[in-house]
Amino acid sequence: MRKVPTGIKGLDKLLEGGVPESWGVLLTGSTGTGKTTLAVQYLYNGCVQYDEPGVFVSLEEDNQKIARVMRLFGWDLEVLQNDKKLVMINAVPKRTPGKSGYVIETPFFSRTFSFDSICDLLEDKIKETNAKRVVIDGLSGLTLQYQNEFEIRQGLLDITNVISEAGCTSLYTSEMPEGKPGISRFGVEEFIASGVIVLYYLRERGKRIRAIEIRKMRGTNHDESLHPYKITEKGIVVFPEEIIFMEKDV
Repeated sequence: MRKVPTGIKGLDKLLEGGVPESWGVLLTGSTGTGKTTLAVQYLYNGCVQYDEPGVFVSLEEDNQKIARVMRLFGWDLEVLQNDKKLVMINAVPKRTPGKSGYVIETPFFSRTFSFDSICDLLEDKIKETNAKRVVIDGLSGLTLQYQNEFEIRQGLLDITNVISEAGCTSLYTSEMPEGKPGISRFGVEEFIASGVIVLYYLRERGKRIRAIEIRKMRGTNHDESLHPYKITEKGIVVFPEEIIFMEKDV
């Protein structure tokens, strides 16, 4: 099985080389864990280190704001876009005046905000750029409009199938509600994904500690311990030689 390296220091060691090619991985965590940073770092490394074009779809935050924050790590996403190595799609839902539903308004089109719209958008941009990596940032913003668990499960399956059939290896970020059981908002996201990476922001002895866990990765061996990581001036760094021991499960 071919592995796609993330290029993130320490993480590929936990993954025994990287993410299996064409797999879709759920990246979940609470506020402040650096989900978007890790996802963009995965795309940036793909473009710069491995010559693998990428597509970034934002469902919750404006892309320009994300790009400004990423410059703090030395990642110039605008250059990659100009070089046709990266496509950033702003798919934040907007309410149409006088109407009840939400729409996607991008430079490419304006249409109803739905799983089908995201699938169509992904198909077009993956083909256009010959992308090998995809990130969908903020799944919670898409799933919150659906009340039916079957609709959510089927919609997420449609998205993962479109990306996988295109030969892309993907990350999906999702918010993990604090103080509640489970690792995703609806409890179905982790069952759709082929892999799950969980980012924690733990409180221990009066201070916060960031920790990462490879919860699931189908078809391949992976580390199963809890390891510390830091958000540095050059991005996320994982420390695979260090293990965090908790008195109770997180």
